[in-house]
Amino acid sequence: MNLLCRSLALSASLFAVAAAIVFAVAFTRPPPAPVSSPSGVSEALASLDGRLNEVLERLDGLEGSLAALEEGARTDPREAAATSAAAPGKGLQTAKAPALSAAVASTGALEPEEAGSLREIIHQVIQEDREEQRRAEERRRTEEKKLWEELGQGPYGDFNLRVNCVARVLGFDDRQRQRYFEILSNYSTRLDEAGRGLNKADPESLRNYEERKKEILGEFEAVVIQALTPDQAREYRELPQAARSPGNESTKALVLLATRSE
Repeated sequence: MNLLCRSLALSASLFAVAAAIVFAVAFTRPPPAPVSSPSGVSEALASLDGRLNEVLERLDGLEGSLAALEEGARTDPREAAATSAAAPGKGLQTAKAPALSAAVASTGALEPEEAGSLREIIHQVIQEDREEQRRAEERRRTEEKKLWEELGQGPYGDFNLRVNCVARVLGFDDRQRQRYFEILSNYSTRLDEAGRGLNKADPESLRNYEERKKEILGEFEAVVIQALTPDQAREYRELPQAARSPGNESTKALVLLATRSE
């Protein structure tokens, strides 16, 4: 009788642990962090798989323990008594079973069908998380594609991307877009002309080019600031130096700023 009580008590404890695992996964997991990149999605899925494996390992252990308890419950009472006599320590543990009988009455034992149901719930929770991550990635890709299409449109030809990026970051109106395009196209041409005939192996030629480039960049920034409001001018001065150049090197910096402001 004591052995049966012990089995039921431990089964109740196993059920409580299994329920706690499911509660932790299904109800207390933190909301997923915004995913802004494919690497972020991969890291989230990897973390999710790790959580699933850990929970399933614990559930397997619970099922194994339950099977061992059920096997012990079927053991002949005389054999159990002989085992207890041969191992006094186990007898002491069995003596604690009556103290846990109240818990058995309130929770009951974990049936194999219930263990299978717990496994299904865990799989369902993980699958829902994966589906949520997949939908978030699809939304991100759709929004990114739409943004690139918008940035590439306009009447500014090869300068569409740069004009639209600056306009997006600083909040240009149509008049300012047109004025920035005129300034950008003018100083971009002057910068290209300054680089013609440059011989990087000749220190004198390289020095002359660097001086001319510095002069053009200074003029470009001063003229652009004249077309801006005070707030826009302050924001423009805080942009990275590469983003304030009329050269092609500004494209990457401007794209990063424009997409970051999304």
